[in-house]
Amino acid sequence: MTVVNGKDLRAVQPGEAFAEAQVLYGEGFSLQPRDVKVFKPTGAPVIFYDVFKDGEQDRSGIASLVLEPDASRVRDVGHACANLAESCQDPDLLARVGELLIAHGYEQGLPSVRIVVPAADARSVAACEAQSNACQRQQDTYGGQAFACFDYPADGD
Repeated sequence: MTVVNGKDLRAVQPGEAFAEAQVLYGEGFSLQPRDVKVFKPTGAPVIFYDVFKDGEQDRSGIASLVLEPDASRVRDVGHACANLAESCQDPDLLARVGELLIAHGYEQGLPSVRIVVPAADARSVAACEAQSNACQRQQDTYGGQAFACFDYPADGD
């Protein structure tokens, strides 16, 4: 899954107030908040998480969620991102992390959650296709690379 480019992020400035990031619990794993940054193009908070499988001390991956209500403003990067360590052998974990990020996006007021993945990344495409939410899928090209874009509207339309 794609991640927000570091040049598009900045630290939270004094006086900026965002809701405190919470630990999110999924089936067999948790997302532990690590940091909050600001998406420079819109001023929206971006929450960064460490992914931990239940009962394991080592991090299994990383995830992030951009809390930008206007999906067109995150068209090329998406709202949700997750990347798992090469050593992570749980074939369904990426899909479950995606599902939790989508649900949390809805809880935070996003009318739709967008996930953008390289079209050639079969594991990420399969994780997006595994979501139970109705989605609108399209193919786009950014910087000469093909991407599969999945939009999951909160109302299911």
